[in-house]
Amino acid sequence: MVNLLMGGSLIQVLTSPAKLVTSIGILAIVWGLMYLLIPPLSGWIAARWQYDRYPMLRREVEMLVEETGLKFLSAADQWSHRWSDYLKTTEDGGVMLLFVSPQLFQILPVGAVPATVRAEIAQRLRAANGKAG
Repeated sequence: MVNLLMGGSLIQVLTSPAKLVTSIGILAIVWGLMYLLIPPLSGWIAARWQYDRYPMLRREVEMLVEETGLKFLSAADQWSHRWSDYLKTTEDGGVMLLFVSPQLFQILPVGAVPATVRAEIAQRLRAANGKAG
C-alpha cells in the first residue's frame, strides 16, 4: 500500500513478497481499526448529534419490560425484541443505546427511562447473552 501510494506500480507490489505482506498487513490493521472504532463512534454520534437534532427520533413510545424482551408501543404501531436480539447496551448522560448489531442500535433517552429500569434492561440483556451480572 505504501509503495502504491508513493508512486510504485501494482506489479512491483504483487511480485515482491515483502511488499505484498506489508501491503496486506497495512490493510488488515486499517480494517481492524475500523471494525473496532466504528461502533463506539456510531454510539457517540447518536448520543451527541443525531438524537438532539432529529425530532423524529424523539417521538413518544411506551416501553414495557417483559420476561421475554422489550415491547414498544406507539400511537401507530407496536413491536418487540427478545433479549437475545440485543448484543449489548451502553449509556452516557443523555441516551442509552441498545445494540442489535455492531452498527445498529435503538436509542432510549436516559431522562425518560428510570435508572432502575435501565439497570434491569442491562441485567436481562447480559443474562440473555450468557454473561454474569
